[in-house]
Amino acid sequence: MRLLLLAGGALLAVAAGNPSIQIPRRGQVVVMVDCSASTRTARFRDERFLHRRIDELVDGLRYRIIRFCTDTADSTQYEPDPDADAIVLFSDARFASPPDPGPPTYPVVDPNLETPSDAAVVRLEPRDGSDHQIAVTIRNTGPPRRLLFPAPTTVPTGNTVLSAPAFARGRVTAQLAPGDAWPENDRLWLYLPPVQRAPRWWIGDSPPAAADTWQAMVPAQLPVDAAEYLSAAVIVLANVPADALSDIQQQRLVQYVRDLGGGLVIIGGQHAFAAGGYPGSQVESISPLASTPPEPARQWILLADASGSMAAPIAADSPHITRWRRAAEALVAILRHLPADEPVSVGCFARDLRFWSQARSAAQTASLQLPPDQIVPHGPTNLQLALESIASRLDGSLPTELLLITDADATIDDPDVLAAALDEKRLRVHLLATSDPSRSAVPRLVAATGGTILSQANPHRWVEAAARLARQAMPDLLVRSPLSVQFTGELASLPIRTVNLSNRTWLRRDAIEVARTFFDGQRIPLGAYWPFGAGRVAALAFKPTPDELFAATALVEYPPRDPRYSVTWKNDSSLAVSVDAFHDGTFLNGLDLKLDLLDPARADGSITTLTLPQIAPGRYSIDMPAPRSALLARLRLDGRTLDRRAIAERYPPEFDALGNDHQAMQRLAERTGGKVILPNQTWPIDFRWPLRKLSLLPILCTAGGAMIALGLIVWKLR
Repeated sequence: MRLLLLAGGALLAVAAGNPSIQIPRRGQVVVMVDCSASTRTARFRDERFLHRRIDELVDGLRYRIIRFCTDTADSTQYEPDPDADAIVLFSDARFASPPDPGPPTYPVVDPNLETPSDAAVVRLEPRDGSDHQIAVTIRNTGPPRRLLFPAPTTVPTGNTVLSAPAFARGRVTAQLAPGDAWPENDRLWLYLPPVQRAPRWWIGDSPPAAADTWQAMVPAQLPVDAAEYLSAAVIVLANVPADALSDIQQQRLVQYVRDLGGGLVIIGGQHAFAAGGYPGSQVESISPLASTPPEPARQWILLADASGSMAAPIAADSPHITRWRRAAEALVAILRHLPADEPVSVGCFARDLRFWSQARSAAQTASLQLPPDQIVPHGPTNLQLALESIASRLDGSLPTELLLITDADATIDDPDVLAAALDEKRLRVHLLATSDPSRSAVPRLVAATGGTILSQANPHRWVEAAARLARQAMPDLLVRSPLSVQFTGELASLPIRTVNLSNRTWLRRDAIEVARTFFDGQRIPLGAYWPFGAGRVAALAFKPTPDELFAATALVEYPPRDPRYSVTWKNDSSLAVSVDAFHDGTFLNGLDLKLDLLDPARADGSITTLTLPQIAPGRYSIDMPAPRSALLARLRLDGRTLDRRAIAERYPPEFDALGNDHQAMQRLAERTGGKVILPNQTWPIDFRWPLRKLSLLPILCTAGGAMIALGLIVWKLR
């Protein structure tokens, strides 16, 4: 009795504190099944597999199934069930994360979506900013597939990038043959508008018959104002010799290609390449075909007369400028007209022969400070001793071209004997006569060795004459026998034909061959192109037909770019355009950049115009979902077009990427307090049910009261 009363009192005392406990509350399980197109090959699309997998994971708990999205939706929309206490999610998780992630979620990894077999046309776009070349990117996780672009080809497993000339305008399509569960991403197309050509410049004789498409000019008319080159879509140098263009004109051509992104085509002939004096010129430096072989074919000796007669001033009103000074300047100027890798020795002669530099390449020699400061013209013109000394030093392994700048007022005892000695050493003498050489024996020596003579009495023109003498000393390397030209690479569709005159040229490293022939058992390049800075240069070592000219210009032709503005386009799952504006070390801020988007399929011709916001110093950018239809885009600044682009149509984002997105699954599980369920888990999920508070007050009060009542009953019965 007493124990019952004490126990009951104790329970009531505990109840006075309103105690409680936390216990798990088994809630409602909702199974959500993704029925979007990206899960077409999932095993959970099989009802029997789905129910068997659910039974494994929920272990007898009651559940209900909700299927979301459809096979025809453009993108997957996932919204967790608000009434669920736990979600078992069958999906690839390729959807935007919902703002409210919902209750604890358990994404189930489907084995069939780990490496789905799919080939997709990922990107179709103009190549390098030019709509004359179109590039397509294929992602293939399955077996090899056939692709029509524009001709049928097979793309292997993996990522592949192909390009093709866009000779035709209008619709350009890249289409994969059927072969997987997702045909929606097997095709992309874009619209190439009719070419709106900027002026095309033809420099030289015989412009094409379609003269209305070319602006013809003689070399002297080539502009020297760099800004004028912004208007040229392409420039053709048609059989133009290097000396027909001034140094500043050649510099502008280099800048046009390298800095403005322009296209240049060099056409061969009797006045081009080696025959046109290209070696050492700026034209030679940008040509993908070299005018001279990569290995030295000859060596050069350059000598200037340093005898006492050369100390005289060139004019009475210029006593400080001597004939020697002008002769030395002309001698040094020759260096930049020689093949850069061929060995050169340069010096002077008077009583003795003196070399300033020996057996260095022309490029190395040109970098030296010449002539040496201590050279003072004096003494007699002892040319015979100088020539005999040179002959004794040569071994004859390479042909030697000796260029002399002298008044030829020198005695040669026996020109024939000396000429024979020089000829035995394969040396030719070339003379720039600074006065009348008719009474000298030197011309006889020149003729006997097979050299050339130029006479120029005006010291102001010695530099020009010396350069011309150097060009005449070089072989023209013209091939006058018929050759069969075979086109290759991107010009392979052109037919084989015969040319009767061509230039012997050599393919530069990194240049891409597009025409060749075989002569004396050798493969000889006759056409090539290469990127040079921001632009491209093509070269043909023969006169092309109109069709060949069109194909060659298509390799390089696109409007030049203003170097102050660097434009970047991204056209895949999104369309992004960015501009970096910079000039003379300064960011260009506050620009009004507009992006015009035109859908050519719309009859009304309406244009959508967007503003590129500035996001950083000198940087402007806009990013938007990829368009579902092909567009023509134009980027402009203050009404002036900076760039144009053909934008490919885009299939729905549902087909951009396929397969399980493990990172998205992990993020969703972590945000909700759930866990990713891997394919090898066959045991029930340890659901983390929410805890609920259970008050013990009623239980304790009831138990305490019952014990006290029982105790009182026992006491009364006693």
